[in-house]
Amino acid sequence: MHPAFSTFAENPNLQINGLTFTKDYHSPGVYQSIQVTPATQNNMFEIVPAEQNDPGTSISYALSTDGGAVFVPVQANTWVHLPQGTYNPPAGANVPPGPYIIQATLTSPSRDATPRLTDIELRAYLDVTPPTAPGTPTGDPNPSGQTTTHITWTPADDPIVPPSTGASGIASYQIRFSTDGGGTWGSWIDTESGQPGYDLIVPPNASATYSVQVRAVDVAGNIGPPSQIGNVFVDTKPLGLKGSLVVTNIIYPSPGQTFPTDVMPVHVQAGGEVIYELTTTGGAQQVEVEYSDGTTQELVTKDSTLQDECRWEGWYFPSSTQTIPLNTPQGTNIRITRITVTGLNKAPYEASSDLLVVDGSLSRGMLPQMAPRIVE
Repeated sequence: MHPAFSTFAENPNLQINGLTFTKDYHSPGVYQSIQVTPATQNNMFEIVPAEQNDPGTSISYALSTDGGAVFVPVQANTWVHLPQGTYNPPAGANVPPGPYIIQATLTSPSRDATPRLTDIELRAYLDVTPPTAPGTPTGDPNPSGQTTTHITWTPADDPIVPPSTGASGIASYQIRFSTDGGGTWGSWIDTESGQPGYDLIVPPNASATYSVQVRAVDVAGNIGPPSQIGNVFVDTKPLGLKGSLVVTNIIYPSPGQTFPTDVMPVHVQAGGEVIYELTTTGGAQQVEVEYSDGTTQELVTKDSTLQDECRWEGWYFPSSTQTIPLNTPQGTNIRITRITVTGLNKAPYEASSDLLVVDGSLSRGMLPQMAPRIVE
């Protein structure tokens, strides 16, 4: 029989003195959710947490869509496309298979302050539908006369078409240019903006017609079809004249003259008319002339003003009639005292030129048979 123990003997060699307990939070603390296997395909994700954090503490998040092989840092309450940097054709390639795991990293600067994650929700949908084509790009103004020309277009839409279950929205537009009428194109340039608009920068003293296309890319990386081709004329050359004024026709000329001619002045009989043209450079929008008799005239374009060079047509007759009056004195010299060339955002250009000398006169009896030039 063993003796019974009714008392304990104290052993001073086993005593521990001065022991106290303190609370402490280990930072950072990394926690992971259980794996979630998706019932459907998804490529857009949003983490929606509920936090009750002490001042100064924080929680950061990462998401794995491949069962934990790779975690991608994500911002809470912000939709993100995964896998990152991929582009999805309509067939739905590059859709992560899952399962999904959320990772939360709790950080505190003090052992007495605690971040608290009380709830977390993972939202997801599939977007493999590309945006629609944007509107045809245009330049504003056109031509600009500046080295920077702003190009804009009508926005694209981002529809929901099965198998997509959501629309991620337009992330950015891409733009490309051709300077040979669309024969060859430069690389697509990302505007890095979901709003229509791009500033095309061209060198000074240059002119070109740019063919332009744009396309939209949504947040899920789907690339939409290109727009119709727009043409944007940019001309940074100063305004000027190319060559001399050329007389193209004379109604009732003095004998012995041939035309067209740039030898001035030409000779015309009173009762006749002188028709001429000049060529502007630098994308002119308007040409006005002032004659030595004080009359003025706005010339008529023979070409499109949306190009560097443009021909303009003028004709001389006083404002009171369509022909040089029959009583105009012999030897009257009519000059163009001022040619004023103007264009958008450009300094005007001015020049002058000889034009005609009245040399003889038609019989008044001939005047009814004349067919004076009709100007529309």
